[in-house]
Amino acid sequence: MTVFTCPWWVVAVLVLSFAGLALWTAGPNTLALDLEVSESVQAFDQAWARILGWMGDHLGGTKTGLSCVAIGFVAAIMLRSERDVWFLIIAAILRLLTSFLKQIFDSPRPTLAQVEQSSLFESTGFPSGHATTATLVMGTLAFMVARQTDRHWVRVLFLALWVLGAAATSFARIWHGAHWLTDTVGGATVGLVIVLLAANLSATITAARSSG
Repeated sequence: MTVFTCPWWVVAVLVLSFAGLALWTAGPNTLALDLEVSESVQAFDQAWARILGWMGDHLGGTKTGLSCVAIGFVAAIMLRSERDVWFLIIAAILRLLTSFLKQIFDSPRPTLAQVEQSSLFESTGFPSGHATTATLVMGTLAFMVARQTDRHWVRVLFLALWVLGAAATSFARIWHGAHWLTDTVGGATVGLVIVLLAANLSATITAARSSG
């Protein structure tokens, strides 16, 4: 079974990038880039945009995240993959801890005076929880599948699905008027960091347990 890990310096760069993005978006003022992107995205009123908006919203939802974690645990146990079990445990814990980031940064969501909104969105905006969850869910799926197969095309396929899933959810949140572009980029970065941390830490734990 393949051992997938990521260099720690890459994780550090992602964390620093997230911190820089958080500082850039801090405060009550709306960035011109965010407003321009929202106006461009909301200009799409075709059927495909509505379908993508629906899919992206559900992919990043809490129910989807919890369901996928439960299915993942069952699959890892059935495959007797200790590392995948640790991977899911660590990813779930980190996702729970990062749910408090919105309160820390206290960045406002778009308002009706700025964008069109499909419903009333409460709480703060940065980072997007939906983008975090979608990136984490699709990354977890890609990671677990890639570890179980040696077929390159399968790994590439699930890597592509990971990217497309995160992008679809980011599009959906902007299209619905729930988040700014920077909110979704921040959320996707958090999700990516969680996946990489879970991959590295689960490898370290299983290696230590097998050698001990």
